[in-house]
Amino acid sequence: MSADALGGGGAVARAWERSFFSKLPPASAQAILASAHEEAIEPGQNIYRELAEPRFAFVAIVVSGLLRVYVTSPTGRRITIRYVREGEVVGLPSLLVQGAPAGGEAIVRGSILRIDPPTVRRLATEDPAVGWTIAVELAQQLIHDERMLTSNVFGTVRERVARHLLELGVLQGDRLVVRITQQELADSIGSVREVVARVMIGLRDDGLLEREGERVVVLGHERLARIARGEEAV
Repeated sequence: MSADALGGGGAVARAWERSFFSKLPPASAQAILASAHEEAIEPGQNIYRELAEPRFAFVAIVVSGLLRVYVTSPTGRRITIRYVREGEVVGLPSLLVQGAPAGGEAIVRGSILRIDPPTVRRLATEDPAVGWTIAVELAQQLIHDERMLTSNVFGTVRERVARHLLELGVLQGDRLVVRITQQELADSIGSVREVVARVMIGLRDDGLLEREGERVVVLGHERLARIARGEEAV
């Protein structure tokens, strides 16, 4: 069975090939594909919530659109710890610990290829190559999440805003466009709207951003990337 047979055509096949699942032994990959199905996602939709239920597991490949993985503060604010794009996998930790300390939410309309957790668990216990491939993917996700956490904890608000804008940007022609409110951005980086608003004004005055209605257009990608890495002082 091929990814094209799942009904998503080229989009599903591309997402599968970009995911770590395509690196699995052929027989295991085919078994996982045979149990998968595509689902549409809408902006603001919770794909899965933070659950500690012993039998909960959710695993999916992003076919199109954009998701974010978040944790909720005691006051109800959602802080983003990872953005998930085409070909990337969401929910993988719940496959092993049967619970989700973080939630998943759609930001941009698209679809996901939902994977059957029991099938992956069975194959991981039967074939060391499957288990090792999953372990490598989890390690890479952990490294990425630690970098995001380091940025959110130690980075300035300007650095955090720059990083999240770049992560959220979607190419439209030759322009990088972001759709997010100042409040949503503030929640994502663990700040407050008033502070984020001042930073956005500063980035706009520096010629790095431009507001077009509800959209933010990134004009200075390279410099914004340097700011995000902490390589440029205010």
